Amino acid sequence: MKRVKLLASEKIVDNMVLLHKSLSLYYQNNGGALFCNSKKIAGFENEKIKLLGCDVNDNIYVQSMTQKNNFYVLNNNKIMNTIKLKDSDYTKILYNGSAIYVVYRNYVINLVNDTNKKITYDKNTSFMNIVDKRIYVRNNNEIKTEEISGNS
Repeated sequence: MKRVKLLASEKIVDNMVLLHKSLSLYYQNNGGALFCNSKKIAGFENEKIKLLGCDVNDNIYVQSMTQKNNFYVLNNNKIMNTIKLKDSDYTKILYNGSAIYVVYRNYVINLVNDTNKKITYDKNTSFMNIVDKRIYVRNNNEIKTEEISGNS
């Protein structure tokens, strides 16, 4: 109990990510500000952002809501990299605990790995998830799975 501390006093927490190694807690308040534990993260004062998740190396991924194809990678509360996707016509973004997938109509990219590598699927199906190097899609009431090669 000596290590217990209050993190979000009198704040509405909108989105949270607990890091794997350091056990730091990142979250956004209802105003969209980004915090690590109880410290506000600087650098986003003039931009609307969305916290997406973290990877296995405890890098935090944040999306610009002003330019939705821009993503920031933070480490130790500092922006280490900016990812700019060429195609901003994605349908959704999915976080599965170690990867952040940007889903398009017939392919998926992983923001954590090589963003030039596309994981393709049939555009007549609906993307569901990627788990253990397998892509899951829905075709009407049927769920199909296929092994994907390389890093995902």
